[in-house]
Amino acid sequence: RPVEIPWLRKLEGAPATFVKTAVRMDTKRPYSHLVLIAMDMRQLDLGMVGGTITPASSYGTPGVGMIPREARKINRLVATFNGGFKTAHGAFGMQVSDKVILPAMPDLATIGVQEDGQVRMGAWNNSMTIPEGLDSFRQNLPPLIADGKLNPTGKRKWGGTANELDDIHTTRSGVCMRGKSTLIYVWGDDTSADAIGNGMLAAGCEFGMHLDMNPTHTGWSFYKAS
Repeated sequence: RPVEIPWLRKLEGAPATFVKTAVRMDTKRPYSHLVLIAMDMRQLDLGMVGGTITPASSYGTPGVGMIPREARKINRLVATFNGGFKTAHGAFGMQVSDKVILPAMPDLATIGVQEDGQVRMGAWNNSMTIPEGLDSFRQNLPPLIADGKLNPTGKRKWGGTANELDDIHTTRSGVCMRGKSTLIYVWGDDTSADAIGNGMLAAGCEFGMHLDMNPTHTGWSFYKAS
């Protein structure tokens, strides 16, 4: 269903900016469901903000931990969602507005924003060199889905000491890309990494990454700031 909140900013005459649905992917746990929020990136810009403590910067350049207050950004703020693991649980790369917080790591799932505003997702290459024109990026674990395949690298531990992809059930989140202009945030409680990935595949995503997990570290909020 389209997200219709009276105070939520929208472009007049444009289709719904956000579409929300829920799916049940785990036949063993019919009480558990995933929430998917699709974002029309033809109407939106994606911004990234690092925390003041984590990610812990390798370069002495920590994040500001606040939504930017510049008028051109705050007047367009409509939603926020969580990022990846704390540095203590994986020193995955991050850069915000050309400022490197943590260096990129090879082969990890990455979401990036180019200087022209285009959002890109994919596995990082085998170099730590940041491509020209990439304004911001965040990494977290290997790809959860890639080229229509769940867990293409065969990773068995997804935020815990599990031996299997389906072992640890808790609150989890992820983000995936469908086509060139639809970004989808996925959230579920009492769920597994494979259920999140299968939800992404069911939504038609070509590439997806696991974000943070556990109740206090995950979430989505709609905003109207002034």
